[in-house]
Amino acid sequence: MNFTVAKGDFEQNVTITFTADETYDFVTLNGLEPGVYTVTENATPGFAPIGDVTKEVTINLPSCANSVTFSNELAGQPKVIVQKITYPAEIEGSAQKGDWNMTLYKMTAPERWEVVSSLMTDSIENQNVLVGEGMLEEGNYKIVETMKDGWYQSGKTGECEFEVNYPEDLFRQDYSCTYTNTKYGKVIINKLTDPVGMTDKFYFTQNIDTSFDLNLTDQGSKTFENVTPGQYQVAENDPTPEYGLIGLTCEEGGVDNVVATATSPEHRLSTINVDPGETVECTYTNQKRGMVEVLKYENGSLEYTTVWNFSLSGDNLNVADLTPPALMDFDQAKLIPGNIYTICELNAQGMWVNTWYKDGQAVEYYNPNYDPNLPINDQDNSTRCVDFSVESNQTVHFEIYNDYVTGGEPRTIGYWKNWTTC
Repeated sequence: MNFTVAKGDFEQNVTITFTADETYDFVTLNGLEPGVYTVTENATPGFAPIGDVTKEVTINLPSCANSVTFSNELAGQPKVIVQKITYPAEIEGSAQKGDWNMTLYKMTAPERWEVVSSLMTDSIENQNVLVGEGMLEEGNYKIVETMKDGWYQSGKTGECEFEVNYPEDLFRQDYSCTYTNTKYGKVIINKLTDPVGMTDKFYFTQNIDTSFDLNLTDQGSKTFENVTPGQYQVAENDPTPEYGLIGLTCEEGGVDNVVATATSPEHRLSTINVDPGETVECTYTNQKRGMVEVLKYENGSLEYTTVWNFSLSGDNLNVADLTPPALMDFDQAKLIPGNIYTICELNAQGMWVNTWYKDGQAVEYYNPNYDPNLPINDQDNSTRCVDFSVESNQTVHFEIYNDYVTGGEPRTIGYWKNWTTC
């Protein structure tokens, strides 16, 4: 048996070894200074102390000697103890280690096991006693837990399977088994569109469940259940040019967050860190882009005697179109809602009067070549433009009328300089 003798900075361990049938022995320490010492008996498997395990002893001059006595008794037959560890330890303030069914089985024949005892683990106490002292018979045993839905076994340590033989195991330490369980997480992916109600499908890559092809429409949602805690990635395939991603958010709940989830909207990527028992919900919002159409009239007709040229520019876009046909859409260019674009009629010819309508309302055009430093007669007014923007999923309609009028709209010297030919 082992003891620790200490005073201040002084500390020394001593051991008393008993021989067979010996019930009393002692050890002597020499060279100690006078003073008050503490002597602590360290636990010995199979024995239980009688009385205090720490005692004080004083050494005084002139004798410089004293003694201290400890008594022990056999600890008795071993108990069978099971312990429970869970991740997370708590959910919304409620301890999770309670109410797990544990069963002790004994082998009664090869491959045949019978129930010895069972219990529901306590939510407060760490040790749950399956068999008390003096109740364990010889034989082969195993401790089995009943799994709860939404959990998995992530560890098992100690003596969860053991054999009892007497008298060797009569006074040994208790048989102890520890089960560790981890709660699965959950991942939810949502899809929203602006405007609401779009029927297009949006496709994703993900490594949560590679057997599942993830695609969603507006208001759609996919829930991945029983997700093993760890890091996962979900990325939306590039929806341009029809759509643009305008929102990517992830919310985490259910347990205390350990490792945060991160989003990268520029890559349409969610790096999802699922903690034990956590629910991570990510929402992707896509906005439908707009378009513009121009319907060109010449003298009130959709039949032309000349070619009419137009340009569409803005936000890194520069597209040209011309008549015929009468309805131009600039190769169905997709326009980002809220951004400013410019549509222009180019090389407007002399003796034609322009009238512009946007979505049925008359609008005024402007001359982008206007130079306030030049006299009016030197201005070039052959280009006529209107600025506009679109809303989500909107097609802006322009109607542009060019009417030939004898003596018509005056052209400046600058215009005729541009159009003079020989």
